[in-house]
Amino acid sequence: MDFQSVFFSMIRKWWLIVLLVAVGGGAGYLTSQLTKPIYEADTKLYIQIDQGMMNESFVEQYSKILSSRTITSVITNDIKRYDIDEIQLMSMITIEIEKDSNVFTIKAQNSSPYIAATVANVTSQVFMDQINKIANINAVAILDKAQVPKDPLSNHMPVKTLLGIFLGLILSISIIYLIEYFDTSIRSAKDIEEELNLYVIGLIPEHDIR
Repeated sequence: MDFQSVFFSMIRKWWLIVLLVAVGGGAGYLTSQLTKPIYEADTKLYIQIDQGMMNESFVEQYSKILSSRTITSVITNDIKRYDIDEIQLMSMITIEIEKDSNVFTIKAQNSSPYIAATVANVTSQVFMDQINKIANINAVAILDKAQVPKDPLSNHMPVKTLLGIFLGLILSISIIYLIEYFDTSIRSAKDIEEELNLYVIGLIPEHDIR
């Protein structure tokens, strides 16, 4: 089996390629549409600290403080009406810092825009109170409270659709290759010479005899 035979087999089975590409693209599109929309709300905080210390280690350190039971228990208690436990809470929250700045952001994601905003605001308030209490100074202050987001995050519909199309194309080509690989039919004089080690001295053309 060579590339040429696979290529002509792909041409003969073009309908299979079109079918699986359409199914893959459609599946990718439907997946993006059926996925529950996620909303993100964020609060901005200012911390009184040397800018040189605002780096990845700073984020890691404050993320550990935020995930401590002392803080998460207070937050979950304040939002207990939403029935969110500490594990769910930490999966919703992220901390980011702005480059060369004393400003950092606490973000919260949820399928409900109101819950996302509430969690972001409660988390930033508890975080600020606990850090100031631990440091015994007013080192952290809230700059901007979270607003209820109007639009959800992108569902990546174009990417998922293109990925589905690509997977459909790969699957169709793989199926055609396997069909060709296991097909033992003799289609040409070359096949006879290669498979049976015989020399073909002539071919009888096909005629429509009536």
